[in-house]
Amino acid sequence: MLRYRMNKLIRLLENGDLDSFNAAIKSDSYAKALKALEDSRCIDVTRAWGGDIVRVRLLSHYAAYQLSRRDLWLNRFYGFLAGVATSLAAHYLIVLIG
Repeated sequence: MLRYRMNKLIRLLENGDLDSFNAAIKSDSYAKALKALEDSRCIDVTRAWGGDIVRVRLLSHYAAYQLSRRDLWLNRFYGFLAGVATSLAAHYLIVLIG
């Protein structure tokens, strides 16, 4: 769910929907997504002295984050294929031994 929320925040910033963005980051789950985006250097957050958010802007790295999502799905697919291959190999090894 964290990655879904991170993508949603990026879309809100891309579209310039600041009212929805400000409403979203007030919840704890979106605050964690905002922190994760800030830690991955996809966004730049300017805070006031009291910790309130003054400005949020997208950095050029956010596109690389969205491309890395494709890599995540490819890794899941390769993991699935490796699991199937391991299961088949174990089955034939058991048949061969037995």
